[in-house]
Amino acid sequence: MAGYFDAAGCLSVGRAVQIVIGNHDRFRLSWLCGWGGAVRPASGRLGAEYFEWRLQRRQDVIDFLEEIRPYLVWKAEKADQALAQLRGTVSHAL
Repeated sequence: MAGYFDAAGCLSVGRAVQIVIGNHDRFRLSWLCGWGGAVRPASGRLGAEYFEWRLQRRQDVIDFLEEIRPYLVWKAEKADQALAQLRGTVSHAL
């Protein structure tokens, strides 16, 4: 999961906290709902069917990032910053 998030995921922390992972295969995203969130249709590229899994509840985002953090490479620093902000140990936005 960490590799998939590292390559295709998006982490946004500001007023709203969310993680988004998109794919053309809804089934591939549906198992992510074990962490919370939901899979919904999104705007497809060139009209192709496209879905996004969105995780927005603060504690769900913290739990998800804590679980995958040891395995992250590309998004490790951003995940650390997000976790610090979500836990209230820093006061600035990413």
